[in-house]
Amino acid sequence: MKYRLADAMKNCMKKMPVEKITVKEIVTECGTTRQTFYRNFLDKYDLINWYFDKLVLQSFEQIGMGHTVGESLTQKFAFIRAEKVFFTEAFRS
Repeated sequence: MKYRLADAMKNCMKKMPVEKITVKEIVTECGTTRQTFYRNFLDKYDLINWYFDKLVLQSFEQIGMGHTVGESLTQKFAFIRAEKVFFTEAFRS
């Protein structure tokens, strides 16, 4: 459920800045309830921080898995590019 909420947040981030996104918009995008949201997160910033932590951990897990430094960096940048909207909007807020 946490990842579904994160995906919903990312979809909302494509349409508007973080400051304008409400929990109601996130849960509507996700197809769940506010109760479910608050069972998992304190607020939208808690969701952003949780997802950011997951992305960072996932990113570091990819480094050094039998690849050269160049390959690892290429993977890292591809990973960041794939999450561009999230990182852009999260840091902007």
